[in-house]
Amino acid sequence: MRRWLSAKLGRPRFIDDLEQTPRTMEARDLTPSERAILFRILDGASFEGASELRGQIPNTEVIGGIDTFFHLEVTRPAPISGCEDGPIPVRAFVDGPEGEIEAEMLVWVKGGYLSGLEQAWMTDEAPAEMPAADRIRIDSS
Repeated sequence: MRRWLSAKLGRPRFIDDLEQTPRTMEARDLTPSERAILFRILDGASFEGASELRGQIPNTEVIGGIDTFFHLEVTRPAPISGCEDGPIPVRAFVDGPEGEIEAEMLVWVKGGYLSGLEQAWMTDEAPAEMPAADRIRIDSS
């Protein structure tokens, strides 16, 4: 079953398309900035399994992907989350200098573990890197 996720430049994304995302990066530890992004999005989240996902961050590595979509893997023992597969139920937006929304940040889960971090941009040009955590705003509505 395909489920609509988001649209970039008029093209819908579907959850089953995630397997098609290229894995061009080398496996590596999360950078402090990437950890900060995940903590920013998951801090204060109250859905089932959120605290376990926060507990996985120190044990997570980037195992591939592209500049705007990292494939993640929890590589050391960590608590398993009861969160359903797919994007977590948190709306996190990247604000531009004038307060406009430049992107939406999506944290993906598969099998109870962190599996992806995506920056779904809403601008004409794709970003070259992930945003600073302090530019991310959590939509509480």
